[in-house]
Amino acid sequence: GAIAEWETPGRDGSGHVAIVRAILADRIIIEENNAGKVVDSRIFSIDGKRYKSEVTDGWGKTTIRAIKYDDMMKVDNRFFAGYIWPMRQTDYDKNPTNYQISYIDQMAIKEPRYKGFSEYWGPAYILKEFDKIATAPGVNWRGSVNKWIDNAQAAGWITKTDSHDAKIGALAIRFNPTKNLVKVDIVRDIKTNTLVVDSRSGDLRPYTMTLEMDDLKNGKDGFNFLGYIWPVRELI
Repeated sequence: GAIAEWETPGRDGSGHVAIVRAILADRIIIEENNAGKVVDSRIFSIDGKRYKSEVTDGWGKTTIRAIKYDDMMKVDNRFFAGYIWPMRQTDYDKNPTNYQISYIDQMAIKEPRYKGFSEYWGPAYILKEFDKIATAPGVNWRGSVNKWIDNAQAAGWITKTDSHDAKIGALAIRFNPTKNLVKVDIVRDIKTNTLVVDSRSGDLRPYTMTLEMDDLKNGKDGFNFLGYIWPVRELI
């Protein structure tokens, strides 16, 4: 419930705020607005004073992010200013033990799960988006991400391994064997030889990107295309 604030050095009045929604052993989960890649700027007037504000590709959107404690001191280009706890100083002074956080208790807080996957894990959020439009019962496969195509097919889902066989709402899965990294995107739009997909970065920040189907096929960015999981199950 606390407000977390970061300030931009050298820019009076510029910064970012978010509200703390969860506390885990190694990180906090914040809810924020307007996060994302800077794409433009706007001028606002407050009390007769003009301020220039960055506009992001997430402008007007509310999203969540997971930030490790070690990374709190600098987020993007801003430095941590502090928390505003959701209680007044006078109330805290009367009985501070009511508000203190036990480190031992905090270390015992386990990350929630979504269908067996870690709740605050980028691909898990893509799975949630998939479930919003997929045939019931939604995601019902498990295992390593680079095995999801086979596991989903075994669970009755339609899968495709040709990069041109895209479908809106499908999961697109890519694997970099050199770095042992997997990318999971959800297809939002399909154009001639081009996909518009949504994804999540390591700290859960959402982003949208355009992918060329031929680049997927050729593994242009070092990620081999493993296939699509359509949001449709086979008739079984």
